[in-house]
Amino acid sequence: MQFHADTGYPFNTDNHAYRRLLTAGSEHLHTVAWTRDDGRPVLLTLYDLATGDAVTIALLDSIEASHAHALLILHRDGTLHVHGPFGGPFGGPFGGPFGGEAAAAAHAPALATTDPSVAANLPLPLHHPGRGDLPPDDAWRPLHQQTPAASTLAAPSGPAQTALLLLDQQRHRLAAVGPFPNHTTALAWEPASFPDADVDCVIVPMHLAATVAAPATDGHDGEGD
Repeated sequence: MQFHADTGYPFNTDNHAYRRLLTAGSEHLHTVAWTRDDGRPVLLTLYDLATGDAVTIALLDSIEASHAHALLILHRDGTLHVHGPFGGPFGGPFGGPFGGEAAAAAHAPALATTDPSVAANLPLPLHHPGRGDLPPDDAWRPLHQQTPAASTLAAPSGPAQTALLLLDQQRHRLAAVGPFPNHTTALAWEPASFPDADVDCVIVPMHLAATVAAPATDGHDGEGD
């Protein structure tokens, strides 16, 4: 349960670190959680029953890693590529674990100025395939009017990293799943519940964002004179 920052100290009882602390504490110690009237935990007391020693921890706030994000690129020839991952807990090195969406959006201008074939871009959450389910509703984005039909897109091959785009034509939305180490792994991905007949699955190449750098604007190479 999410307790918002009404006092400047937000706390989420579904925070994974908090849940693991409770589990570890109950396995080795006797734990007592102290809560406010609304149920928000404020203190956690851990007792060592063998000695009678105890320690109390104040639960000031919690912070959760954001979703990893990707930048979907539509090229002028109709091909699609994905850049990322940005942020999130899945190994995205750009933007840290909490700034995935902002980092993906910030990457778009640098990419557009170095690649004249870019026609449009869209930052969107990158749903990790290891979860074994379809992206949640908040991970879908409106389907761009320039997004080509799935039947016109050629699937990549070889060992290159890929992402899987889900194109929901009926609801006019799309979502991204990945990263996958190669085309074969993406093709074999089977979520717990399959998309309905109006959702197309498209495998697209995925590029590490580190391969793109913004060009210098002052005539220098960025190093000191």
